[in-house]
Amino acid sequence: MERNTEFVADPTLHLGQRILEKANEINHLAASLFDKYTPVKLFVELANKYRYIATADTMASQSRALLVFNKQAVEYDIDHILNNTVPHEMAHVVVEMLRHNGTLAPKQDHGPEWRSICSALGGGWQAS
Repeated sequence: MERNTEFVADPTLHLGQRILEKANEINHLAASLFDKYTPVKLFVELANKYRYIATADTMASQSRALLVFNKQAVEYDIDHILNNTVPHEMAHVVVEMLRHNGTLAPKQDHGPEWRSICSALGGGWQAS
């Protein structure tokens, strides 16, 4: 019996892997830069019809973070995502973890502490 089914890999799957690799690289960089930061378990999701370019949802008590990226934005400019958006979102993860362990007081999302951490991780300050 001949099968007419073909399995076609999602062409963005490798892009999600590249994002996860970059995020993990920054995760470990943050641990080397900030004494009170311990790397978290990272998960990446590429979402269709997502309102934002990206967001970081940190589950500090579980030392985990979910990074959600707009699939269309990733497909459009993966270099920008890797070099700007991933460091930007990882800065949010680092800040949230440092707040959770009492190192930083609660502040605005893009306040001076976040900007300093974002710069140290190689990111820009613009909202993503």
